[in-house]
Amino acid sequence: MNRFTNQGKIHFPKNKIFRLARRPKKQKSQVVLKECFCPNGHSLIDENMHFCEHPGIKVKVKRNGNDEGFLALSPKFGDYSKITIDIKLKNGDLLEMFCPECNAKLPVYSSCYVCDNQMLTLFTSSEKSYSHCLGVCQKVGCHNSKMVESKRMLYSVAKTCS
Repeated sequence: MNRFTNQGKIHFPKNKIFRLARRPKKQKSQVVLKECFCPNGHSLIDENMHFCEHPGIKVKVKRNGNDEGFLALSPKFGDYSKITIDIKLKNGDLLEMFCPECNAKLPVYSSCYVCDNQMLTLFTSSEKSYSHCLGVCQKVGCHNSKMVESKRMLYSVAKTCS
């Protein structure tokens, strides 16, 4: 068999096709928060609110400085499911978040680079440490969030819904 065809191109035999074996796609492991705390160390995990068999994160919210109610968030990082109690929310509302037990206001983590509002802090350890926390945007519809563990950002999601 000749190495080159009559036109000077490399000759590949038609009866043998070489293909690279495809590797199976890696499954992204889903991060589920098992613990979440307010600045005073109270647990925000609520066993009465469930998202796919996992207890949710419950916070007290104040919408645009007026209406008050409760908001339960999915503990799965990147899942934007939520349940509202005694309050109606719409995209664009700005929320202040508080501990439902001691009424402590959740501190600001940083500014949101997606919508120019503030990201609020949910601590993932009972210590009040920004080395172990979750930052969530206060604007309803902005899904910008960050998870920090041991001073390293583990996950970041930046998405805005209109």
